[in-house]
Amino acid sequence: MTDEYVFRELDNDEHNTSPLNRSLQVSFGMPTRKIIAVALPLFILGAASWAQVPRVEHVFIVVEENQDFSCVIGNPVMKYLNELATTYGVAASYYANSHPSISNYFVLTTGQAIYKGFAGDLRTDPVAVDNVIRGLRKNGKTWRAYVEGVPRPGYVGGNISKTHYAKRHNPLAYFEKDIPESERENLAPFSQFADDLARQSLANYSFFVPNLIHDAHDVKGANDRDLGIAKCADSTALKQADDWLRDTVGPLVQSTIFKEKGLLVIVFDEACNEDESDGSGHQGGGRVPMVLVSSKVKPGYRSVALYHHENTLRLMLEALGLASTNWPGAAKDASSMAEFFTSSR
Repeated sequence: MTDEYVFRELDNDEHNTSPLNRSLQVSFGMPTRKIIAVALPLFILGAASWAQVPRVEHVFIVVEENQDFSCVIGNPVMKYLNELATTYGVAASYYANSHPSISNYFVLTTGQAIYKGFAGDLRTDPVAVDNVIRGLRKNGKTWRAYVEGVPRPGYVGGNISKTHYAKRHNPLAYFEKDIPESERENLAPFSQFADDLARQSLANYSFFVPNLIHDAHDVKGANDRDLGIAKCADSTALKQADDWLRDTVGPLVQSTIFKEKGLLVIVFDEACNEDESDGSGHQGGGRVPMVLVSSKVKPGYRSVALYHHENTLRLMLEALGLASTNWPGAAKDASSMAEFFTSSR
């Protein structure tokens, strides 16, 4: 029954003799419309305050590239990702913060759109602002990046075209001033993930960095040749990314440690360049897919609330138990994503 229907049916309290109306008036001694007008906002406020982000021990994030929400969600080419979206949760009104890539990666890890503008993708110098590594270390939490295409642990150098590695998709590598020598190996080659999962020696916070082929940015041709940037809904690029997700995320999601203690975010950094909206009438990075996976997520949940990358940053740190004083940048003021979850703890 909608609010409009209730108000219409009970609008004339004096002449409304329905059992519901009589009961309400007798119980509270006031016209029914006034009862509803007072109670409804309190009910909504109570429901909102009841919802909380549950605590987990491990959060994971995979960032994919340059695809609109409508090109991915419901597209049978991305079969595995859509299975996750249908089984768990999807944010249907999620917008990237800007173009190009790098500024979105920094919002996800610093709460700031650093290096905004298309020249920003060319920057490789260190970033010293407050960031996720700083907050995690301050609170005794562990972290790790699993990076495709790097030659060795601790690599903070530039792009490697032969392996399709792009530093701009690896934001943690920019925070080298916050990484002591003893933790440099946490910038790990991707091959380490399978070993860590098998040993159940996963960090509290893990950032996956697929290469340009596996994140849907580029199209792979014969002999591993990079054929260039993929267009929106390019079936070859999307299938490459989906196969990678299935092979990588699949074993993680099915593991006992994840089922009991894990939370996974799969999000696209930005939409195709033609979409410059932010969902609220300002310039942004376009509407993108964001899928949330956890045993604690409401099954098949689809949110229509407006979210951006700073909401995801808040979500991941909040789920690990970090207080809001340790959420960097815009994460401090971002709205909660607690609506996705079945229980408070």
